[in-house]
Amino acid sequence: PLDVAVEDMKKNNYNSYFKKAGQKIVDLNNQAVDVGVSAAVKVEIPESWANAVDAPAQEIEATPFVKEIVLPMDRQQGDKLPISVFQKHGVLDGTWENGTSAYSKRGVATMVPKWDGSACIQCNRCAATCPHAAIRPVLLTEEEKANVPASFETVPAKGLGKDAPAYSYRMQISPYDCLGCGVCLTACPAKGALTMTPFDDMKPEQENFDKVAMNEAYLKKDVISDKNMKSVQFAKPYFQFSAACAGCAETTYIKLVSQLVGDRMYIG
Repeated sequence: PLDVAVEDMKKNNYNSYFKKAGQKIVDLNNQAVDVGVSAAVKVEIPESWANAVDAPAQEIEATPFVKEIVLPMDRQQGDKLPISVFQKHGVLDGTWENGTSAYSKRGVATMVPKWDGSACIQCNRCAATCPHAAIRPVLLTEEEKANVPASFETVPAKGLGKDAPAYSYRMQISPYDCLGCGVCLTACPAKGALTMTPFDDMKPEQENFDKVAMNEAYLKKDVISDKNMKSVQFAKPYFQFSAACAGCAETTYIKLVSQLVGDRMYIG
């Protein structure tokens, strides 16, 4: 019964806070209990919701393994998958295709960073500290710029060394992979280079990330180096889009090791 529940919560408030904080804190917590009861509002659910149908899933470019196993599991329909589909892909022993996290695209952040090339000093610290590899520097030649989306705006690259070609630079965010932790803004030394922006405003940026930042054809091997943090951030991170909590520091180091070693790395 409601009255018994309220009485029990207030009794627990007294036992938890009276000795440590006094009667005032107990009263404030009791008020919160009362408001929780009195401020409840009935939400009317439209009858049409009873027959609501999910919108058709958007078709994506992916491997057969992803389409037939990963995506159904992401939609919480894994219990409907027959044994035969696991047998077909040779994963009855629990093995798993690499790189499937790139297809999750959860889009769970309400605010994600937006890059301002006019304020950026191109230190790549934001990319280095991102736990999920959701923000990456990209270098393009003049010829390559003609083949990317018009929204992929760049600025002249700087700090690459006197012998580096005249590349153009952009720091590209993946809105659907970002968890909104804000670590990149904390690491950024340039005021205004990154600003947290509503997710809905940043959704169009996903095309730029998928078509350009994820395209290995645009990697510049003449710039990638393990001599400094900036240069190594132009390398492909083989550990990306993990399911770690927002702001996780451990995944940042694993990602960096994968950039330093590349696809030759073995973990025992």
